[in-house]
Amino acid sequence: MNNVFLKVAVGIFLMLLIIAVFPSISEVLFGGKDTKTMNENVSVNLASFTENSVDRVSAQKKDVSEIVLEKSGEEWKIGSDLADKEKVATLFQSFSGLEIREMVSKNEENFKKFGVTKDDGIRLAIREKNGKEHIFYVGNAGAIPQEFSLRKDGIKNTYSVKGTLRDFLTKDATYWKPSEEKKEEVGTEKDAKKESE
Repeated sequence: MNNVFLKVAVGIFLMLLIIAVFPSISEVLFGGKDTKTMNENVSVNLASFTENSVDRVSAQKKDVSEIVLEKSGEEWKIGSDLADKEKVATLFQSFSGLEIREMVSKNEENFKKFGVTKDDGIRLAIREKNGKEHIFYVGNAGAIPQEFSLRKDGIKNTYSVKGTLRDFLTKDATYWKPSEEKKEEVGTEKDAKKESE
């Protein structure tokens, strides 16, 4: 009898050890949520916004001029000037690289606390090529580097997220323009192209 009890106890212990060591097994066995799937369904998931699917991105910070990046043909422009291709590409990488950490509030009374009100937040507007515009409010910086609050307009859920996006949205218009060195390179490339034609 003791022998049977010992075998059952060892079996249970081994099962618990396996579940502890391999959490993915416990998710399958006990129906735990897959974080990746959960993040795909979150209102602040910006990964679907790419250079190919978007033709306009604007950021409006309180009491500061709106920054507008708009696609004209294959080129991104800021106002009438060409925008720096690498910086624009990095902006879109910040969309896909945004780490959604946790929902911090479901209550609009907390919008001000997290800095995601229409008056206090940085208004991020992303327009897809089909004309559909998505508006987000980027809020206060968090306790750890690159952490901040984020909410989609029309949705009460506010999330704590981590990434470089907030830093980009606080840059002024001159940041988005090519540096003088790059302008000279672009000019030289255009001159070389004309000469070859």
